[in-house]
Amino acid sequence: MHLARLEMSALLERLADRVARFEIVSEEPLINNGLRGFKHLEVTIS
Repeated sequence: MHLARLEMSALLERLADRVARFEIVSEEPLINNGLRGFKHLEVTIS
């Protein structure tokens, strides 16, 4: 696993322990043959 992906995974796991809910507000996919993911992902945390 890549270091950045591992760091983000650890961050989200710790954050998920502290919050009740993540809700996606808006998303914009990243269109690129070499990369997967989002160009923009806006979430609210409650």
